[in-house]
Amino acid sequence: MAKSNHFLTAQFDQHAVDNPTHDPTHAPTLDPTPIQRLDLAQVAPHAYFIHRSRRRTIALIVQANNQIEVRCGLKTSLVLIEQFVKSKQSWIAKKLQANKLLIPVDPGTGRLYDHLRQETYARVTAILSDYPHLSPTQITIRRQKRRWGSCNRKRQISINTSAGLLPPELLEYIVVHELCHLEHFDHSPAFYQYLLKHLPDAIARQKQLKRYLII
Repeated sequence: MAKSNHFLTAQFDQHAVDNPTHDPTHAPTLDPTPIQRLDLAQVAPHAYFIHRSRRRTIALIVQANNQIEVRCGLKTSLVLIEQFVKSKQSWIAKKLQANKLLIPVDPGTGRLYDHLRQETYARVTAILSDYPHLSPTQITIRRQKRRWGSCNRKRQISINTSAGLLPPELLEYIVVHELCHLEHFDHSPAFYQYLLKHLPDAIARQKQLKRYLII
């Protein structure tokens, strides 16, 4: 589960730009192949990082912390990258402005954090009782910088402590989202069909979750 980041992608051959569906419960991931190089570049007035990996598209990402990233192929020219970024200046400005409207969610420290962690665990446990047919091997409540929740192949689910500060329907969305990964360990159409079977308004809740920023 992740911060609300913004994406733009383009095919090299067509330079077509679109907005792919982004699931806010998970942080954006790079291609599975290693990144060869991380560069820092600038197109006035914005500095941005360049992540190079084995991919065929250019992706422009505005992180919730306002960091701008370009993800591209290993041999993508700097000229093409610069042209792409220049052509998206208005889009970047729009997303940076949208970030100002995000609601920060801070779990605090010390006793305040410990109390929130216990409370979040209790609320998550209550939600799990409504879905007895989906049983993780372990539930962990912990601080996470980029995700609201996660699920691994050992069927272990981790929920961000900060999720306990969200409205009840959004905490339920996060938990059920991760529970559905027990059956579909991806974000395929089959996964979303399964998610909608359990939460018919999951897409609306997903959009609401994008308004919140993990601190």
